[in-house]
Amino acid sequence: MSPPAKGKAALVPKPQDDPLLRPEEVAPLLNVARGTLYRWRHHGEGPTSIRVGGGVRYRKSDVDAYIVKQAETTARGDDV
Repeated sequence: MSPPAKGKAALVPKPQDDPLLRPEEVAPLLNVARGTLYRWRHHGEGPTSIRVGGGVRYRKSDVDAYIVKQAETTARGDDV
């Protein structure tokens, strides 16, 4: 058996463990339009996205992390 991979590649989860989502799957999760996702990508905002082939994809874990970050940085009210 070969030793574990080192470097960045070792940090990338296997696709079955962290599915890649299309913009039309991510938009409803964030309650935004697909166009908003593309605008965020253009301006370096929103969840981390990657290009796979000719399309933009989002790792599920990156979308989840973005939601958590937004909750931490934008929460308001008595329960915060």
